[in-house]
Amino acid sequence: MRRDAMYAIVLVGFGFFLMSQRTGAAFSDTETHLYKDAIHYVQDQGIVRGYSDGTYRPDQAINRAEFVKIIVESAFPGATGAHCFPDVRDEWFAPFVCTAKDKGFVGGYPDGTFKPDKRVNFAEAAKIIVTSFTLPTTPDPVWYKPFTNALREHGATPPSIAQLDQELSRGEMAAIIFALKGGKISAPVVENNNEEEALCDLPPLQRQFENTPYYTGPLFDDHYHMPTFFKVPDHPEAPVIDKDISRRDVVCLFDKERIKGAFAFYSIPVNLKDSSLEIIREIEQQYPGVISHFLEYVVFPGYPVDPEQIEEILDANTGLFKGYGEISLYLPHYRVVEPNDSAMKEFYKTADKHNLIVMMHPVEGQQQAIEEILRDYPNVQFLFHAAEWLSSANMFLDTFLEKYPNAHYSVDTTLFGMNSSGRPLLDTFSDKQAFVTQFKQKWQSTLKERVTYWKSKIEKHPDQFLWGTDRGSYRWTHDQDIEALLEEYSRAFIGKLAPAVQEKFAYKNAERLLQER
Repeated sequence: MRRDAMYAIVLVGFGFFLMSQRTGAAFSDTETHLYKDAIHYVQDQGIVRGYSDGTYRPDQAINRAEFVKIIVESAFPGATGAHCFPDVRDEWFAPFVCTAKDKGFVGGYPDGTFKPDKRVNFAEAAKIIVTSFTLPTTPDPVWYKPFTNALREHGATPPSIAQLDQELSRGEMAAIIFALKGGKISAPVVENNNEEEALCDLPPLQRQFENTPYYTGPLFDDHYHMPTFFKVPDHPEAPVIDKDISRRDVVCLFDKERIKGAFAFYSIPVNLKDSSLEIIREIEQQYPGVISHFLEYVVFPGYPVDPEQIEEILDANTGLFKGYGEISLYLPHYRVVEPNDSAMKEFYKTADKHNLIVMMHPVEGQQQAIEEILRDYPNVQFLFHAAEWLSSANMFLDTFLEKYPNAHYSVDTTLFGMNSSGRPLLDTFSDKQAFVTQFKQKWQSTLKERVTYWKSKIEKHPDQFLWGTDRGSYRWTHDQDIEALLEEYSRAFIGKLAPAVQEKFAYKNAERLLQER
């Protein structure tokens, strides 16, 4: 379909919810309005007729049902369907909503509903309009920017839009249509300098796979890597805090996924110790109780722990840190380190004194050393991850969890699938789209395989397994598209566990570890 024709259909569709008014009569409430030219245009074109009292009500917001009808009528004539959401049955908007869902333009909220009366914000509207109109876009790791940028490039961003989560009004919708038809919005476009501040209120993206039972309760991410405090030369893709990703972004990410909290890992370099600690203290003051801070004092090249320096940091920041780690023993410069060597044992004494959870990523051949520290330090709660990569992990993991109540295991990055060489998919790609394509293709088979592998283990030791993501190594892993996929998949996985186990795995085991601190 030619784009001009598509625009015309959209314009006709815009009048669907307006009550009739005398043809040619001027609206009584638009002559001094910012968008009077745009409103006059849509009226002159017969697109809208206004209300019976002679008003247009330009500042009234559009809801999701009304907005979707406009889009569907523009691009998919002959809409059909009903009962596609619990709150979309056989109402007037049902055919349009169900068609939009079928075409992939809209999705439900985490509780499975569509919320037809919920108002549409600008970011949500921009994506639907640009996609429906097939306007050219430029890829961006931030999900909304291709669409908001496309409207801006076409001069179709209403100047009254100051926040991405701002509700779209009838006047602003008229302005967008007017601009896309070649009109000019006379007022200057206001640059939004607070885009990131609006992310918390942006709508969740649609589910990709509907026919799955989902766990709908809270989550707690026990393995989240905070953005770094500095640019890592050998890993330029790693995001930097307050530069690539703001603190607000992180909190909003959790808010959108209904994540109650997270074990957040910080790598604090020796030369940036003071400034790094100051940022962590500020985050705790800004968002108390949301992030449980885990310290890792990094000496490159060197050793995973420095007991004396760690003691000094903990004494100066009482109560700030809930754990230590991730101690990544797989890294090349740590290959000679055993979990039970003398310096590590001194560190465990410090962890015991300060009541820290110790997060560790062991390697093959360290099983006996791990059993030794579990036995010798019963008051230290150990959280392991990635042991399933070890050839003998099945036997030892079950043994550890059976014998030692202070042993816990994080089911995180491998939950989302692994490639043929045994690496987690989330760590395989440096490109968002490559991961999304692969992940969607293998969604069902990966879910089935992961459930087969983990379900019996988790249900056998329901108090010792925790859910996590192990994300954060790449900027794109903080993107809303990725967030939506990982959350949906995780909820599908948890939904297949025994009901009595689901909440423990999802968040209660993590909260219990914190309460014991």
